[in-house]
This record gives sequence, C-alpha cells and structure tokens, in this order.
Amino acid sequence: MVVGVGMVGVALSAATDGSGGDGSYACGSLARLSGSPMSTPNATNEVPVPDDTSIDLKLPTITDEFMKQRLSLSQSYTLLLLKKTPKLKRPEVDPIIWEHGRRNMALQQAGLMPIVCPVKDESEWAGIGILTVPPERAAEIITEDPGVKAGIFTFEVHPVASVPGATLPSASRANAQGQAPSPPDG
Repeated sequence: MVVGVGMVGVALSAATDGSGGDGSYACGSLARLSGSPMSTPNATNEVPVPDDTSIDLKLPTITDEFMKQRLSLSQSYTLLLLKKTPKLKRPEVDPIIWEHGRRNMALQQAGLMPIVCPVKDESEWAGIGILTVPPERAAEIITEDPGVKAGIFTFEVHPVASVPGATLPSASRANAQGQAPSPPDG
C-alpha cells in the first residue's frame, strides 16, 4: 500500500518527453489541501498556460470562486491501481477474471467501489477503481479479490479526494471531436 498526503486529486496527462510516447499517461497532483498551488518543475516557477485551441478543445471558464466552492465539498476516497503479473495468461485465467469481475460488480452495487475501470490496452495495468472506504480497509477488501488471491494481479491503494456526486458521463455526451461533455445545468 502506498499512502500520500496533502492531495486534493490527481490528473492524467499524456507523456510527451519520448519516454511515454506509447500512449501511456503520467499522474500528477492538482493542489494541496491548504489551497496553495503546487510548485512547477519550471525553473522560473511560472505557471504553464495550456494551449487548448491548438488541440481543438473548448473548455468552460472556471473562476477562483468556483474552484474554492468545489474544493470545499471535497471528500476522501481511495484510488485502487490494479496491476497484471506474469501469471496472467489468457485464456487459462479467464474463469478467475470472470469471478474478479463479478466481485467488482458486487462491490459497485454495495456502494464500496462505485467507479470500476478495466484498462483496455496491453500495458502492465489491469484496472483502476475508486473506493469509498479508507486505504487500510480498501487494502483488506482488495486482498480478497479472486485475481489477487490467485496471484494474477497485484495492487496499490492511495488516498485521494473528489467532490461527491462526480460521475463518469455516458460516452454519447462527448462529441466526436473529443470535446468534454457539457456541464449539467444547475
């Protein structure tokens, strides 16, 4: 189990330095709980400005007040990172993966792991999940996973935070240009 402190959330960004040009992603923090901005690797400590127009991305304007209000609603969750092991040989382990999926669905239905995302590429990662329990309890729960018990998966858990009610939109809400779905009214 890996535990970090002072994190409000995580963001995924495409690796562009050549080491991850295979479509892999790097994870970085958004802000500290204190509200102080994180220092950047830039030697001048200038905040890099994204050029979203160059990638044809239209995002809404987010004010400081909106950010402060959303961050004040933040609650603690646990991020699960599920990793494949060399023992994962398909189709031999398919019955184990089926039961792993059944247990994930049960955890989801019970409200313990509302977000379950299998990784669909050929990387070392098998999936991610968000659990509603502290990291120590999440580790106990995931240790009983059929795939973990069979040795075809290993895992890490990390404390994270998010705003309750944050959900995954249906794929139909995003348009063909890869735009973010429109925010809900209200």
